[in-house]
Amino acid sequence: MRKIVGIDIGGTNVRAALADERGRLLHVLYRRTDPKNLIGQIFELVEEFSDYDGIGVSAGGPLDINRGTLLTPPNLDVADMEIVRPIERRFGTKCYLLNDCVAGVMAEKFFGAGRSHRNVVYLTFSTGIGGGVIVDNHLALGKDGNAHEVGHFLFEPDSRVRCGCGAYGHWEAFCGGKNMPKYAKYLLRTLYRGKETRLRGARDLRAEDIFGAKGDRIAVDIARRVCMISAIMVANVVNAYDPEVVSIGGSIMLNNRSLFLDAIGRYSRSYAINRMPKVMATPLGHNVCLLGAVASVLHPDWIRRDSAPSQRA
Repeated sequence: MRKIVGIDIGGTNVRAALADERGRLLHVLYRRTDPKNLIGQIFELVEEFSDYDGIGVSAGGPLDINRGTLLTPPNLDVADMEIVRPIERRFGTKCYLLNDCVAGVMAEKFFGAGRSHRNVVYLTFSTGIGGGVIVDNHLALGKDGNAHEVGHFLFEPDSRVRCGCGAYGHWEAFCGGKNMPKYAKYLLRTLYRGKETRLRGARDLRAEDIFGAKGDRIAVDIARRVCMISAIMVANVVNAYDPEVVSIGGSIMLNNRSLFLDAIGRYSRSYAINRMPKVMATPLGHNVCLLGAVASVLHPDWIRRDSAPSQRA
């Protein structure tokens, strides 16, 4: 049975796993992400494994899959960093680089919620907001590999809330884990000015503080707003791609799944032109992007520009 190394580059951790072709993770390792030594960290992790047939890497975009390069990810302090070529030179094996959410939708297609479907969307609600899309059994990539940057769909054009990319009013500016505290502070200065809440005294406000402040009416209301905005934007994703299933992962979603799924069930249908698909938390949990990196090695025809997918589900 073939064995593959999957790597997931996140803003908090770099994780690596040895997996088999059925998507079973045999060994998982991680390091706290050090942008100044990112390639070195990847080398250290891969060197822990032996007898594998290829390496797949998932990372937050934007990226250039033609050059195998990370461009300027808003949640990772790197710029124009080569990933594929150094790995291939070091380990003498083929390496594939994908946006983390594109990897996520590949994982769903081959190992998870999308196995019996031709139209699949994977979303992540985590440090940022991202998406991966399969339409009619074709992976949406685009000219540089960024055809799915749904986190930068515009929610509010006149917004004062700034996204990590520098623009204002993007979905990620309100609901991404890194930006959500800024949105909460904006609401505390404006809509909730003068109102008592434990959030106001937090020195280093985090998304976990907002969702974890049970009994704090203001915190609960902010969490509901975040969920409602995400529900509206899920409807936009449904309108754009018309999927059969939408699978959602990421730590913010997986730690608060009932709040998000309830909001999606309540609000998305009112904003969707297309028939609503099944919307669910990913069955692959926190390993979805790792498994997508593995899938990229097992099914390289899905990401080659000169060929069509061989699987016809």
